Amino acid sequence: MDWTRSVGVVALVVVVATSGCIGFVTGEEPLVYEANQVSVSDDAKQATGYEQQLREEVVVNQTVSGRDVSVHNWYARYEKYDDIAEETTGVLTVFSTHRVDVFGHTTNPYANMSYSGLVANLTSERDTSFGSLEDATLVENETATVLGQDARVGVFTTNTTFGGEQVQVRLYVTRVQHGDDIVVAIGGHPTKLPAGEQEVMAMLEGIEHETDENATANERLAGGDAPAAVASGPTTGVASGPTTSVAREI
Repeated sequence: MDWTRSVGVVALVVVVATSGCIGFVTGEEPLVYEANQVSVSDDAKQATGYEQQLREEVVVNQTVSGRDVSVHNWYARYEKYDDIAEETTGVLTVFSTHRVDVFGHTTNPYANMSYSGLVANLTSERDTSFGSLEDATLVENETATVLGQDARVGVFTTNTTFGGEQVQVRLYVTRVQHGDDIVVAIGGHPTKLPAGEQEVMAMLEGIEHETDENATANERLAGGDAPAAVASGPTTGVASGPTTSVAREI
């Protein structure tokens, strides 16, 4: 599964184009939206036994109406490994993406996507270590304190092939807006390991995310901090080139 082909991220680029945001930019440089990094605290990892497996910046580039748009996102994955069972028994992924404000409205598709949509989108194109996670069913809602906010946590169950066996897993999905970014997290563990829930919830509450206190919209021209100019004429949102994406591992 590859974030660079994520439906939501590609949709984000399309929204930027069709919303008329490209009409705000003049000059030769691309319009850049950058999310801040997201991670989980050392205290939460030590308490739960999770370890970071991957952190990367995911860059989606699109040429729209002859102009270049670049959306920078951050992704990290954490896993808990059982040395005795020699299996991964818990996974948490966190993703940050800029909310992309146009005329004061958030246009990033992740902002209003249903939790079921988040599960289907994010788990279908990324290696979760649990194999395929399809047909997830919402069974209950819980609450966790994520980045200082009371956040809804949707709890889903689904079956997957794991370690050569059919196993039921529980998934925990949450989303908060923090600063100029949208932060999404999905954790999971085999249902037969009830202690996994407490560990995943602790990881959710240990999420850390940087914010830029000096910017109301993390939008700038590449190569400088000059504000975007407002175009007085009509705008169009027709994509004129292919989308390219780059994942840079950190």
